[in-house]
Amino acid sequence: MGRIAGVTAEQTRGRILTAATQLFAERGFDGVRMRDLSAEAGANVATIAYHFGDKRGIYEAVVDQMYDGLSSLGEQLEIDPTGDPLADLLGAAWAFANQHRDALRVVHRVLVQTGGADPRIADEWIGGRVDSYTARLVTWFGLPEEEARLALISLQFLLARYVLSNAEERCRLMRTDDPEQADVRIVAHLVDLSKRMLIQPSG
Repeated sequence: MGRIAGVTAEQTRGRILTAATQLFAERGFDGVRMRDLSAEAGANVATIAYHFGDKRGIYEAVVDQMYDGLSSLGEQLEIDPTGDPLADLLGAAWAFANQHRDALRVVHRVLVQTGGADPRIADEWIGGRVDSYTARLVTWFGLPEEEARLALISLQFLLARYVLSNAEERCRLMRTDDPEQADVRIVAHLVDLSKRMLIQPSG
């Protein structure tokens, strides 16, 4: 099971990443063996090692792929601070998190199992991303930096909790039988909550 005829190395790498993301989400890092990845991805262990080195390398590539995408989203996102920036920001974050739900499960498995984020992820990705968005909130709403940072962290955890719930659980929480309506209500609730946390009443 090397590279399939007519399939590029980049396609093979992508197929391995997709399989790894699903397996790590379902079983956690320790529950996945290289031969499991080989079977799921349809690529032999030597091919996987060529692209990623070892299992830790694959895991880090799964996480990096999600955070690379999130960084790109932040750079490309055009938000008008004179409009409804929180609705724009949270709507984009909700869509992105749902698109990368399995990768988010991978990251949060470590948090649940150990009580803390993977140190490399915390240092290399989470800290810088939080600081970047905190700076935006300070500019938009004139909040003290630490207040904006803590509000952002709280919203991030709450959004992740909703995203990691399946459609049935979201419907139950939002008291509806329609999954799409449940998602609309969740985003509306997050936007409302963020405004209560971040927009200071005048006077």
